[in-house]
Amino acid sequence: MKILKKTLLVIVFVLNFFVASSLIYFNICCEKVVINGSSMEKTLIHGQLGVYVKNGSLINKLERNDIIVFNYHETENSETKFVKRIIGKPNEHIEIKLNSKIYINGKEIEQNYLDESNFGKTFQAENITRMDVTLGDDEYYVMGDNRLKSYDSRFFGPIKKKDIVGKVVLTYGTYGSYSAETGKGEGKKVFPFFPILFY
Repeated sequence: MKILKKTLLVIVFVLNFFVASSLIYFNICCEKVVINGSSMEKTLIHGQLGVYVKNGSLINKLERNDIIVFNYHETENSETKFVKRIIGKPNEHIEIKLNSKIYINGKEIEQNYLDESNFGKTFQAENITRMDVTLGDDEYYVMGDNRLKSYDSRFFGPIKKKDIVGKVVLTYGTYGSYSAETGKGEGKKVFPFFPILFY
């Protein structure tokens, strides 16, 4: 009986330590998000909850198809956080064909994450100069998965590494309707999630 009690105490202690450590790590290294917009559908949907790891070591290990949060500067004095998928990495040559297939350094890449309704919607004739780009040492080419509704590198060009805030590592559930202006959703109490604007 005593051995059982000691075992249970050890288990409780370990669980408490794990939970406490996780909460400390989460509060220091992560931010919570509420999806507000349609540019990443159907990968991320409006009202969905998510978590991204803030800067640090992960930023130096970013891979193609990672979903990131970054600061977009519409003007010198304005800043908005966007969430997009990495398509091109530093020093790569990106070419988007008329048929909307994407080539990196001359090799076509797969886009298995796209919904069927988005196939053939990547090429933007009005932004032809953005369809054939060679990236610099600190540049990334990003796009939203909802190609017809996404404002991304096809419009404003590559983003700088220094503007990347973090990498999205977890998404869960949905919250229903959510307003970034009021911070309210369906009359329910909204916990202090950080609203991210998706374009």
